[in-house]
Amino acid sequence: MRKTLYLVIALTVLCVAPIYAQGAFTDVPSEHWAYDAVESLQAKGILQGYPDGTYQGKRSMSRYELATVIARLLQQLPPPQGPVTGGTVDTSGFATKGDLNTAIDGVKGMIPANVATKDDVAALRKLVDGFKDELQSLGVDVDQAKRDLAALSARVDAIEAELKRVRFTGVFNVAAKVYSDNTPNTNYVTTGAMLTDKDMRMGNPINNSAGHVGSSSLRDMFVYRDFDLNIVGRVNENTTASATINFGNYINYLNSGVNSGAMDAFTPYYMAIATDLGFGQLTVGRFPLQLGNYTFKMPVADSYISLAKTDSGNRPVDGAMLKTGLLGLDWTWFAAQHDKVPSYAGYAPFTSFGPSNIYGVWFTQSAGVQIGANLPANIRLGATYYQGWDRNMYKTSAPDLVEVIGGDIAVPIPLVEGMALSGSWTQARPKVDGSRIKNIDDEAWEGRLNAPIGNLKIGVGYRDIGGQFSAPGAWDKIGNINNPVNVKGFNADLAYDFSDRFSVNLGGEMLELRENGGITFGATGLAKDDQVNKFVGGLAYKFSDTDKVGLDVEFDELDAAARPAKFDKPTTTYVTLAWGRQLGDNANLKVGYQFIDADAGTTGVADSSYKGSVGVVQLGVSF
Repeated sequence: MRKTLYLVIALTVLCVAPIYAQGAFTDVPSEHWAYDAVESLQAKGILQGYPDGTYQGKRSMSRYELATVIARLLQQLPPPQGPVTGGTVDTSGFATKGDLNTAIDGVKGMIPANVATKDDVAALRKLVDGFKDELQSLGVDVDQAKRDLAALSARVDAIEAELKRVRFTGVFNVAAKVYSDNTPNTNYVTTGAMLTDKDMRMGNPINNSAGHVGSSSLRDMFVYRDFDLNIVGRVNENTTASATINFGNYINYLNSGVNSGAMDAFTPYYMAIATDLGFGQLTVGRFPLQLGNYTFKMPVADSYISLAKTDSGNRPVDGAMLKTGLLGLDWTWFAAQHDKVPSYAGYAPFTSFGPSNIYGVWFTQSAGVQIGANLPANIRLGATYYQGWDRNMYKTSAPDLVEVIGGDIAVPIPLVEGMALSGSWTQARPKVDGSRIKNIDDEAWEGRLNAPIGNLKIGVGYRDIGGQFSAPGAWDKIGNINNPVNVKGFNADLAYDFSDRFSVNLGGEMLELRENGGITFGATGLAKDDQVNKFVGGLAYKFSDTDKVGLDVEFDELDAAARPAKFDKPTTTYVTLAWGRQLGDNANLKVGYQFIDADAGTTGVADSSYKGSVGVVQLGVSF
């Protein structure tokens, strides 16, 4: 079964013969890097050594000795099995990938990773041609050997093509979340004081109809499962079909917006065909789409459970996308629908100036283009334009369409390697029957400077978000408030790596309201110039090659200028402890526990303050 494998290993041995030594021979130590490979070849009779039991690996081989080895290699070839037809190949005489990986452990780093390919067979064919006379003197039928090698080459070609044609991979995650609510307020019915996590999901009070008495983690646990089967099929040289088929209850959990009621279901998360048209790549079906922070991007749907597909910022859409280069620019054209895909927390219909739920897309269809340009000095320019509308509400309600226009720039600064200045402007224009609604605050600006200085990374930015800005993006999160609007102010962060194992980070935002109202942060009656502050800090320590621990703290504060009687600054504090372990190359364990303390800022009256904790255990594997 492993004849082809031995052929490859033997060729490798020949390439490095002057430095070979092998423990089965008396003149070579067993700890030599090639011990296992040469031992296997000796056991098969390909390498025989000298009568005195030595290998003499430092002595150059004569042409006759090398021809002898080639003759033995030819005897190891699998027998001819006829021509390859219909794409069906008998692989019973070939080594598996696992066999190959095991065998080459001893010569790791000395041979290329893509061994056992048609190139190896071609190399042996050249050896047969070059040593024809010596092989004939040894009694080898050289012509038959050439025919056998030609047949073997055709089979290897067919196997490689088959391996490229279809590929299956999988990702499986299981997570458990527990809530412990110890809110010191029994008047839940009046105040609604219940533990609320960073994603606006609530715990499950034991007796919330007669009064809130709190819940314990053992009685308030939820288990979620998420399995992705990824399939990539190579239809031909120009066309590929791919799909991500999801099974489990996690997507239903995200769609529900609550912790309970998650039932298992099959979900075609992605399912698309991509083909090269010669002038660009066309993708049709269900595919990921992301345009920019302020234009079209998915916020992180779960602050506690980490999945690559939900944390990437990509939104699944149904439709068509064409990526092409024209006039020296990068173009992405798309037309999509949004109401039949996993949207997280449900599909949110159009409201007066934006989404009723931040995770959903509040129009059912969209179409537009994004353009990118690389300028001299590594300057990058981008522009985005698209329209989104609801098929059932178009020209029957106000507004019935939103027009999103955006531009961005990134400028490297050569003073420090990696330093760059970036900026963006976006306008989300709501329209009624084709006419823009005027005199509304629908723009968003942001500027940022990033400056890495050795192990220190510094970022400083400023943003100004209008009160009626309403694009389905992901630009900020303060506490459990996603994408705040009607705010302006500075933000800054820094991170420092003390070593490969220990790092710290600090950051914050100091914002103020641009106009009266327009944002709540858990309070009413807010006015222009009221302050919203966010401070974060954390540290991470890798105490072994597989284990890492972390501590993160976030403190959010609302400072209103005009405070009613018995009203102080509302604050929310999140303290998170985390431990992660790498369980081999394709498995990870994550354990986290977060303490939450929300103070409504009132004294002497029943309020909506709450406190408690959220714990999570997640095990993920990929294959």
